[in-house]
Amino acid sequence: MRCPFPSKILAKAHWQPPAYLSDPEHAPGSRLAPLSLVTAQSCTPSGPITTNIAAPDPKFGPATLTINGRLVSNLLATTTRFYYATRGEGHLWTPWLIAWNARIGREFRLNERSSFEVVADVFNITNRGAAQQFVAGGNQINSTNYGGLQNIQTPRSAEFSVRWKF
Repeated sequence: MRCPFPSKILAKAHWQPPAYLSDPEHAPGSRLAPLSLVTAQSCTPSGPITTNIAAPDPKFGPATLTINGRLVSNLLATTTRFYYATRGEGHLWTPWLIAWNARIGREFRLNERSSFEVVADVFNITNRGAAQQFVAGGNQINSTNYGGLQNIQTPRSAEFSVRWKF
């Protein structure tokens, strides 16, 4: 079935961005176009931008606590803090992942009960090589990895297949 909506409208109808994201236009989406051309777009936010302070704030308590005889770390007593006033400000985004896949094929009937199908698929026609994930520390403003990306999109490929139905 072909989708009657542009990908942006489809994405907004099926995907609700988290409340802390200030830019819902970066919603992912996909669309089945004529001739079985499938398009997909998405990008990934970095998460809140953080920084580190020299020492944990004493108002959050000690770095470790003893609870029921067990020594546990105090998750509030860390040196990590949001860099901006709210966690929704200043997000970094990966480049848009735009992947166009296409399929063309034909079914040949042999008799009433059997046929064979010849299909050619091409994956990632655009072959943009977009990075899809931030490296560790990529959202820490005082890190040497700040804004660093990894996991490059897979390259263009093709697949040819023949299927016998009986």
